[in-house]
Amino acid sequence: MMKKYWKSVVVLSFIIIGLSSYLIHSALLASELPRFELEHKSGDESLVDSMSVAGVYIDDKYHNAFDFDGEDTNYRSDSTFFEDMIGGYDPVKERLIDEYRDFMRGAPYLYQNYYDGDDALVIVEEDWNHRYNQMETDLKVSYLNKETEEEQKFTIDLEDGNYANVIEVQYVDGEIFVFSDHANSNERVLMEYVYDVESKQLISEKEILKSEGSNENEVDYSQINKLYESVPYQPMESLIFRAEEVEMEEFEEGLREVGREEKLFQYELKTGEITELDLPVEDYGYADRYDGQYIYFEQPNDENTISIRPYDLEKEEFQEEIEIVQHKIENENELDQSQHVEQLRPTIYEVRDQLLYTLENNSLKVIDVESGETVYEGEISSNDGIDMENVRFDDMRFE
Repeated sequence: MMKKYWKSVVVLSFIIIGLSSYLIHSALLASELPRFELEHKSGDESLVDSMSVAGVYIDDKYHNAFDFDGEDTNYRSDSTFFEDMIGGYDPVKERLIDEYRDFMRGAPYLYQNYYDGDDALVIVEEDWNHRYNQMETDLKVSYLNKETEEEQKFTIDLEDGNYANVIEVQYVDGEIFVFSDHANSNERVLMEYVYDVESKQLISEKEILKSEGSNENEVDYSQINKLYESVPYQPMESLIFRAEEVEMEEFEEGLREVGREEKLFQYELKTGEITELDLPVEDYGYADRYDGQYIYFEQPNDENTISIRPYDLEKEEFQEEIEIVQHKIENENELDQSQHVEQLRPTIYEVRDQLLYTLENNSLKVIDVESGETVYEGEISSNDGIDMENVRFDDMRFE
């Protein structure tokens, strides 16, 4: 009897040994890695309470990815095996699981596909299916009323052969708004689906924007996206969408972009009105972010600096420019000795509630966009005696 199952026993033993080795190695590695702290220099400390940064600590052997929320340092190697399987540490998802454990059970990866306000929590999951050599998508929506604890789950059935990518979810006066980008050949369509919670009915399904390339040679393309929000789940009164049509030409070395037309549109959630903004975007730089009041244009000045130009939508005027420095890494690449090239150590920035957060090297600043005043300053450091030149910050986010 034992001979019959010996192969299964051997395979299972290797799996157990491999998993045990992984856990032991992770635990030993995590115990040796430095922890960080945020030293307050000046200003209102509450402004950084919900902020966290992601980065990499580079030692002699490894690039060690971590998240730091101002108090705790969480390395990827600190994560459990199962957390690694689903993408590692996510502070927003962890908070939602702590607060709404039953509702969050089995929740998908969170990016632009959820809403979290004082009134409701809504999560939309794309359900992709391959049928007849086509990718089809249905949208599975989960809704939680935070006051009554009522839950609803429903599916938005899309047309056959329709591929959809959720780019925004909102909740306004008992109605769930789901915005998705649909691709069909070289045509892109922005759709809005509205579901009424009380009647439990899909009450509206309409096309908001369409962008298409004129591809005689089948090389032109179009795209529609939403201006980035640093807090993707927050309630918004209006949204900014970008429609682009890109002209490509075939050269000996391959395809090359030879022209681009870009337009910005403002969409009011309560009225359903969409308006093209009268902004010659090519004159102002790249429209990168939107916080509900300002559109933030990003314009390179030279190889070391970029200017952030906040545009007030209501007043229809620009605020004072904010310059961000991109620091050069001199000598033989202090971050990676295997690469002997000159690199930039970029300053990362985010926007929230008309405040601009910048992390330049290890120095954190919060700037009031309207006044231009610095309202918080702090510095990230470590008491473990490491060289902070071996720490690279890549991202900033808000819980």
